[in-house]
Amino acid sequence: MHRHLLSFLFFYTVSSLVLAQSKALFTADQPGETPKVFAPGFISGPYLERDMAISAKQDEVYFTIQGQAGEISVILFSRNVKGVWSKPEVVSFSGQFNDIEPFLAHDGTRIFFSSNRPKKPGDPPKDYDIWFSDRKNGIWQEPIRLDGPINTDKDEYYPSIAQNGNLYFTANYANGLGEEDLYVSRWQNGQYQNPERLPATVNSKNFEFNAFVDPRERFIIYTAYGRPGSLGRGDLYISFRDPAGQWQAAKMLPEPFNSKQIDYCPFVSPDGKWFFFSSKRTTPKPAQPFTSETLRQRLNGVQNGFEDIYWVSSTVLWMLK
Repeated sequence: MHRHLLSFLFFYTVSSLVLAQSKALFTADQPGETPKVFAPGFISGPYLERDMAISAKQDEVYFTIQGQAGEISVILFSRNVKGVWSKPEVVSFSGQFNDIEPFLAHDGTRIFFSSNRPKKPGDPPKDYDIWFSDRKNGIWQEPIRLDGPINTDKDEYYPSIAQNGNLYFTANYANGLGEEDLYVSRWQNGQYQNPERLPATVNSKNFEFNAFVDPRERFIIYTAYGRPGSLGRGDLYISFRDPAGQWQAAKMLPEPFNSKQIDYCPFVSPDGKWFFFSSKRTTPKPAQPFTSETLRQRLNGVQNGFEDIYWVSSTVLWMLK
């Protein structure tokens, strides 16, 4: 029921813009060094859109839409077929439980995500764990809860995979430095190892979450909350790794990449060209009082106080090194 309702509401609102975006998802209205809303009316819309993931061939896009209260959380996708992007639909394994934060393996045969779905059939939904689905003959299979030492009775969020298989994620473990921390589980001998908390150059005594790791582990981008000098309810930071493999002291991205609202869910396109993130930032209120028509336009459009996905040239990241 959630699947059909969400798809109907989303496309009823944005149908006039679907055709324009369907052929020019990454080429229309490209940003420079100032963030822009990504694919308004096609990906970004009037709901809470977040968690961008793009396939290595850049012919698939996955993202999450949530209800205002978080009671609905589903993963949608769009595919480029012969130069035309398909209308976003709920991915086959989503739509019943709360699924968020997709991440595609680099060969495109596996998708990771976080979900509160039951660990065993018949159990009630509980905490968030990291799951994956394998693609066989072009079809995503029944999701499997990630085996090994990563998933616990605590929440595990935002999987991000390096080319060597190392898995970076967010958790609130008992050995944490702060309220939420960033961890890495190394892929060795065909299995994930015990998670290692990233150092204090990355984590702090406050909140760190939703980290994207560069495929070659040259840098990690994430959101931190509660740090001195904060601009808003969560700010984007970047830490570069030195030649010795040590994570350097993280730097907060300046405005306009951060705002007075929460800025999070970072992702860099596989070709390294674009930096994506989600934000609750809004457009200024109009000088004139709202009418019923202008109010509906504001609430049914982007930058309405929920979340939208933004993109910007990734050159801004390297300027901080």
